Amino acid sequence: MTRQDAVQSWWDGLSSEEQDEFIRSGDAGEPNAAMQQSMQRAGLVDEGSGGIPDNVLQHLAEKRGGGPDGGKMWH
Repeated sequence: MTRQDAVQSWWDGLSSEEQDEFIRSGDAGEPNAAMQQSMQRAGLVDEGSGGIPDNVLQHLAEKRGGGPDGGKMWH
C-alpha cells in the first residue's frame, strides 16, 4: 500500500462530519489537532514530526476538489 492509498483509506474511514470539519479547518489554514491525532493513530504521521506531511495535505486538498494550487490552502 502506498502512502497515498493509506491516506485514502484513512479518509474514507472518517465520518462525513469529520471530513467536513477537517476540510473547514484546512480551508481556514488552522492546524487541526483532532485531524493530526486521527492521522497519528492511523500511522500516517510520525510522532516526532510535529505536523502532517505536505504530501498528505496535498492529497487531502485534491480530495476536496483543489488542484495543486488548492493545496496551498492546507499550509
